[in-house]
Amino acid sequence: MTSAQENEFLTRTGAGTPMGELFRRYWLPVLLAAELPEPDCAPVRVRLLGEAEGLRLFRELVAANGISVRQGHTLLANLVASGEVPLALTVYNFTAEQLKRKGAPLDWFVIAPAIARANGVA
Repeated sequence: MTSAQENEFLTRTGAGTPMGELFRRYWLPVLLAAELPEPDCAPVRVRLLGEAEGLRLFRELVAANGISVRQGHTLLANLVASGEVPLALTVYNFTAEQLKRKGAPLDWFVIAPAIARANGVA
């Protein structure tokens, strides 16, 4: 489980904070949420830096931080349960809870503020 100090380190992104400096080094805002075709859509391709420079920056991030980009909340929960990745930021809590009940060595928690939205109503 993440300690309060680790949580503060990872979630504070203001100017002068370690994560804020990391974001400001690599994050380039190029598209507003309103410009996306639909909620939860696939990533939108943007050619801002050019393919070679974009790939170089992404590879540098991966090498420095050990990032493993995967798509799928359930897949991420299973990768954490298997030990292939140490942490997943977006998993369905019920999937993590089911895996935990089956004996998987994992735990889950919410980083405040928790944001939820219904994307399917029957």
